[in-house]
Amino acid sequence: MEKDKTIIITEEAQTIIKNKKIKIKTDIVYNKKTINKLINTKNKKIIIYDVTYCDSKKKIIKINDHINKTGKNPIIGNQKKLKIDFIDITKIYKKSGEGVTTTSLGKKGFKQIKTKTNYPSTEVCNVAILCKALNFNNIEARLINTFNLG
Repeated sequence: MEKDKTIIITEEAQTIIKNKKIKIKTDIVYNKKTINKLINTKNKKIIIYDVTYCDSKKKIIKINDHINKTGKNPIIGNQKKLKIDFIDITKIYKKSGEGVTTTSLGKKGFKQIKTKTNYPSTEVCNVAILCKALNFNNIEARLINTFNLG
């Protein structure tokens, strides 16, 4: 494992990892304290894990892009702390030939309509936006597919 990376997981991913005994080292769980933890992070590579629900045999799916339907943006209300008003996120993720576009629905939306969306997720978009606002330029994101986990 690389030592110069920080692994961030959403709360939903944390639940799946614990319940299904999936081995993913975690440095930060995404919540209200994440900004302060990331400000103090020295590593420049970020890997984000979230959950998805899709008919795929893959347990881990790489993300190339996201659509934010969470109704949230971690920049709003934190502009002074982050010293930023707007960021360009067009090239936010390190791309992969097998990567997908995920639709982040938030926690509630994921539970309600996960089966009606291709590659749904909960909060990965907001974690990535926050990381980009904090000048992390090497961001990878992955989805843990809960469809075949039982």
